[in-house]
Amino acid sequence: MLMVLDRSELTVRLVDGVVQVYHGESLLQRAATNLLEMLVVYGNPLVESSVWRALAQAGVPAVILASRGMQTTALLAEGLATQLPARRLQYACAESDVLAVQLARWVLVRKVLSYQLPFLVLEPHLDSVLAGRFRETQQQQLGKLHQAQSVDVFLGLEGIMSREWFQLLAAVLPEQWKFTGRNRQPPRDPLNALLSLGYTLALADIRQMVIAEGFDPAFGFLHQPYPAREALALDVLEIFRSGVDLFALNLLAELTPESFYYRESEGCRLSKAARPLFYREWAIYRDNWPRPLAGNRGGQLETAPLQEQVRGQLRLLRQVLEEVKDAG
Repeated sequence: MLMVLDRSELTVRLVDGVVQVYHGESLLQRAATNLLEMLVVYGNPLVESSVWRALAQAGVPAVILASRGMQTTALLAEGLATQLPARRLQYACAESDVLAVQLARWVLVRKVLSYQLPFLVLEPHLDSVLAGRFRETQQQQLGKLHQAQSVDVFLGLEGIMSREWFQLLAAVLPEQWKFTGRNRQPPRDPLNALLSLGYTLALADIRQMVIAEGFDPAFGFLHQPYPAREALALDVLEIFRSGVDLFALNLLAELTPESFYYRESEGCRLSKAARPLFYREWAIYRDNWPRPLAGNRGGQLETAPLQEQVRGQLRLLRQVLEEVKDAG
């Protein structure tokens, strides 16, 4: 389950292995640490150190969201797992330019293919010219990816594909959402606010699974290592961004422009009144996440828990690492 701390003057304690949330003397919610899957924090609640320790020991990630101004989001979770073989393999491939290029291609091909997930849901509502142009761009970029030999070229191709996708959304979304394309830090419209929050929450789940599977989240292939950037977690997120996009598009149907507020320093944010709906739907969605590479079969999306799918992609990545290293 998700626990969301979204109220002022909260105190969070650990009592007999149970996380308890108080407002003054009133108990608002409680959950055993072995049932918690993620803690999401707004504002500045008082959280006892015993709670953080218990969450770390249980492997429960915490997402501390920016509350005002240009603060950045913080992700807290357990440290690197004790198993070493996966990280040694990861480091060996990351340090070889030739091998790293092959692995970056593997990540990006899966991302480009994953656009089929939200596209197939949108396609019945699209103008045939727009739909045809998107399909053509997708096939062109896939062809170029198989020929390209550098990460810089990959990133350029990814940028073209991403712009085409968001231009498609800008063409079909009602004007009330004021969406003209992807923007962030801060987001400037409702869809971008939902996308930024969704990507952050998905990244927290992915980071947890990256560590649990024995990898170092800081060493990626498409995203290059950089201070404070968890490159491998971001690589894996690319495969699942399409699922966040679909979630955000579906949720817009349940919201209005008044479900958001705008401030120059913070950009566009989901209002406090609308956040319970977001987290309720997110909790359901992450347990029934549509498979990004399975397509739409018989009008039905194939689903499975997000963490289960991430684990599957990471184990497949490990197989690819071994194959690439052996061949190189």
